[in-house]
Amino acid sequence: MLTRLLLVCTLLAPVASLDAHHADTNYDLAKDISVTGVVSEFRFVNPHLQITFDVKDAQGVVTKWMAQGTSPNMLVNRGWTSVMLKPGDTITINGHPARNGSQAMKLVKIFMNGKDLNH
Repeated sequence: MLTRLLLVCTLLAPVASLDAHHADTNYDLAKDISVTGVVSEFRFVNPHLQITFDVKDAQGVVTKWMAQGTSPNMLVNRGWTSVMLKPGDTITINGHPARNGSQAMKLVKIFMNGKDLNH
């Protein structure tokens, strides 16, 4: 019985790894973009922080964007907190665009009121 259980676990282990977390593959790391908008939500959660922000184009049309950062554990060491961004804050994010063309990006640098928040 133990042998069968080990065999089943061994066979299923590769299937579990297919759902592994590979966040960078969703973004075009060879391209850089800069987007300015107003924070609508800041989620300082694992495995990656998320910033949702509204971007207004020249015609006044608002598009919702999402920026994904690294883990909060790493950012706390740089002085980040769960309340450092609030809805209504104007931010500029530099990062890598989503490969699928959606309004999403991998955060590289973030600025608020001209201040570099990346320390």
